[in-house]
Formats: sequence, structure tokens, C-alpha cells
Amino acid sequence: MNTLLNQENDRLRNVLLYSLLDDKMREHIGLKGVSQFFHSGEGWYFWLLQRKGVYEIEFLGREEKNSRVSIEFSLKYYPHPDEAVFADYSIFEQLMRLQYPFEQNCPTPQCRENLSPHFFYIGKINLLWYDEAVLLSVCSQNRWIEYLKQGLKIKNNEGVLQEVLGAGEKDRNIPGWDLSFDFYNCLMKAFCFAYRSAPQLISLKHSPGKVDYIDETKKVSKEAGGDIYKIRLIAVIPFSQGLSAPGKISEAAKVLPEKGEIIYQEGKKDFLHLYPNFFDKDWWRMAERGREILPEGLRV
Repeated sequence: MNTLLNQENDRLRNVLLYSLLDDKMREHIGLKGVSQFFHSGEGWYFWLLQRKGVYEIEFLGREEKNSRVSIEFSLKYYPHPDEAVFADYSIFEQLMRLQYPFEQNCPTPQCRENLSPHFFYIGKINLLWYDEAVLLSVCSQNRWIEYLKQGLKIKNNEGVLQEVLGAGEKDRNIPGWDLSFDFYNCLMKAFCFAYRSAPQLISLKHSPGKVDYIDETKKVSKEAGGDIYKIRLIAVIPFSQGLSAPGKISEAAKVLPEKGEIIYQEGKKDFLHLYPNFFDKDWWRMAERGREILPEGLRV
């Protein structure tokens, strides 16, 4: 069975526990709470202060090579029906959210058994531990768009089929990057705080995205989306601020997967002012708070 190993699970759990130490830290990081699940998959639910819905990361797999351990999670967002983004989800996702059992805005074990991996999906999160640093990566599209080639008809309360989407109409139009970055930003602040260390390297890559076209057999074809693009943001955090030497930074640059443009490299390059939507100054503030608050002997 492909599961998280104890060491990796403990590392992630410790980061999250340190982030929930007191009310002020939870507020600074943006977390209301977390909960681990083991039914129909393995992962975590996250409640963020700034959103009414719930985030989920589900473990997809791990890879170990040359003492470097990489783990991958799918990233989902279950919107609250009162949120404006709820209307951007597909008709089936909206119906599932309204009609299936949800508790505290996340699916019950019974509901999880009926969830397609595609439902509520917004991106991927990768964690890579190597030597004396951890790499955090988020990948998503600016928007996730689906068209139904045959349209969609569903039964109304009287049992009569009613057209809710015409042939070829758009069924899904989710702001994937905005939703994904809000979660990644919160996770970054938690890691910077727990490790008492700010990112020493940040990489950003844009590449062409895809739009889904679904036929009556539910077969999906993917086509280039024009103004739809994929975004991958990677940050490297050393295990302690004292490790941020030029040699360590160079080593970090070598292990970046799908390396894009390096927009920040400690002591050498800083183009962050050109990319205000891809970083948060609180990453550096949270590292300082970690050094001030966490006991010296407390380690991830």
C-alpha cells in the first residue's frame, strides 16, 4: 500500500502542530485548524481563516533517490455554498456539495467513497526533503475550465428532464491558481515558522495550460487553452537560517524539478517586486517569529 512513512508524516504533523500553538500564531499563519484522515485515501483537511470552505491534500505517492525524499499530494478545495467561487464549480460538484453528507464543510467517509479524483481538484503540492533543506512546490492553472460537448440535462423535482447546460457550454471555470496560492501561502508561513528559516530560493515557471472537453461517454479530451496557463512555484527553505550559505543555495538550484525562472536567490538575486502575486513578505516575518518564540531544542 502506498502510504506516508512515519518520518515524513511526523515532519508534516510537527510543522502543523507548531503552527497551532496559540491563537496569535494561528492568526498570523492563517490557520483555523487541521485534521488528518485515513478513509478512502490518506491526507489532511485544512480550515483557513480567509475562506469558508475546506482544503484537502491527499497523499499520491513518494519517491526516494540519493537520500532525497519527495512526496506528492493532490490539492482540492471544497467551497462553502455561500462563497462566490461555488458557482464556478461544475454542476455535478455543486450538487454533490449540496446533497451529499458534509461535516464542517468537508466530506464524510461515506461521501469520500463516491468522490471522483477529479471533483474539487485545483492543483498539486510537492514536498521534497534533501540534505539540510525542504522544498515546497505548488502547481495549478490560472483557471480550470471544462466544456460539455453534449450539454447536460437533469431531472427536476417532478422527475422531468430539464436542460441546465446547452451543447458545448462551459460547465467549470475555477480560479485554480488563486485558490491554490492561498493554501500554499499558509503552508509556507507554517514551514518558515516551524523551521525558523525564510526561503533562500524561489523559482517560478509558466507553461501552456489545457482546457477539458467532455463527451457523452465522459471521455475527456484536452486542448490548448490560449490564455490558460500552468503555473509552478517552488521555494526552498533551509532547516535553519545559518545554513543559507552560497554553496547550499547552489545545491538547492540543482534539485529544482521543472526549474523555471529563479525570481529570488538569497544574497544574489531579488526580482520579487516584479511578481507581487507569487510571494508573501510574511514568509520572512514568520521565520523571525519562529526564532523568537520556539524553544531552541524544539525541532521539526
